[in-house]
Amino acid sequence: MSSAGTEHNRMIAEQLSGLISSGRFVHAFLFCGGDRSAREEIGAWFAKALLCEEKSGRPCGRCRSCRSFDSGNNADFIGTGLPEGRASIGVDSIAELQKKLSFKPVGGKYVAVISDAELMTAAAQNKLLKTLEEPSGEAVIILLAERRDAMLDTVLSRCSVYVLEEAEKDADPALLEAAERLHSLFESDAPYYRKKECLSLILESKEGTKELALNFLDIFEDVSADAAVTKASAAGMTAAELAETARRQIKQGHSVPYTLKQMCLGMKARR
Repeated sequence: MSSAGTEHNRMIAEQLSGLISSGRFVHAFLFCGGDRSAREEIGAWFAKALLCEEKSGRPCGRCRSCRSFDSGNNADFIGTGLPEGRASIGVDSIAELQKKLSFKPVGGKYVAVISDAELMTAAAQNKLLKTLEEPSGEAVIILLAERRDAMLDTVLSRCSVYVLEEAEKDADPALLEAAERLHSLFESDAPYYRKKECLSLILESKEGTKELALNFLDIFEDVSADAAVTKASAAGMTAAELAETARRQIKQGHSVPYTLKQMCLGMKARR
C-alpha cells in the first residue's frame, strides 16, 4: 500500500495496523484532508484489513475475505456515497445503509465506507449518529471527507479522526499558466471576457471537463492563497475562497461552464 505517497499517511496506516492487531479500536473512523485518491486508498485498505481473516493488522491478500474484497464481492463490506445525479447525500442513503447493517454479517462484522461524507446533509449526519452511537453488532463505520469542518461536532466526537496529507504533484504547466494569468487579471480588475480566455483550455475540452476544471481550481486556489500570504493580498484571499466554492459546486454536479463563469463574475463583485 502506498498510502497515497506521503510518509505521514504511511505512519497513519501503521497506527491503524497496530489497532487491528491489538483488537482495541473504536467503531467509527473519519479520514479527512489529503486528496480523494489518498482517502479512497486508505479507506479501502483499512476496510480490507479489518475484514481479513488472518487479523494480522494488514490485508493478507490470500484469505477468502481478501480475495472477495478484491473482486468486489465481499458480503461484509458496504460502500456508499453520493448517489448519481444528486448534489448531496440525504437521509434516504443513510437509511439504506442502516437497513443493510441490520442483517447478520457473513463473517464477524460489517465494515461500511461512506465516501464524500462532507456532502451529507445535516439531517443525514444526524440520522447516522444513532449508528455511530450504537452500531449493529461489530460494525465499523469509515467516513471519508474532504473537509473536517463539513462534519457536525456530534459526528466528530464519535469518530477517531485522522487527517491525511496530499501527495506533492507537479502542476500541469498549461493549467498553471492559465491560473497565474487569471489571477493577474483578477488583481488588475480586468473585464470578464478577458478572464474567460484563461478558461478556454477547460471549456473547449472534449472530454474530462469536470476533472480538468477541478485540477485547475486546485492550482488557481494555490496561486491565489500564495499571493494572499506573500503579498498580503486581500484579492488573493477572495480569489482562493471563490475557487473553493466553485470546486465544491462542481463536485455537487453543477455545470462546469456556468460555475466558472459565476466565479469570474464574483471576482469583480467581491473586490
